[in-house]
Amino acid sequence: MVRKVVAESGVKAADRAKNLKEPRKPLGAAQRRVGERLTAYRTLEAKQSRREAADRIGWSVAKVASIEQGLHDCTITDLMDLAGYMKCDMREVLGDTKR
Repeated sequence: MVRKVVAESGVKAADRAKNLKEPRKPLGAAQRRVGERLTAYRTLEAKQSRREAADRIGWSVAKVASIEQGLHDCTITDLMDLAGYMKCDMREVLGDTKR
């Protein structure tokens, strides 16, 4: 069924393979900022590997990596988890220092 739909859409296997090889781009400035804050905290302050941070937060290593690269759009719950891990409030996780 899936092959039939793909064939009818005119997409060829070579086109699909080409799209898979392109690296993912960060979602935006906010996601990059959160990723940079997490990376800085994890490496400089907590001195932890991604595995150690993932275990402490309760996430997978892949999720930590994708957030650090700005490829994951964090939910409110994710931001709360990060704030707890980084021992700060959510505004600081987002990089907002204005009060």
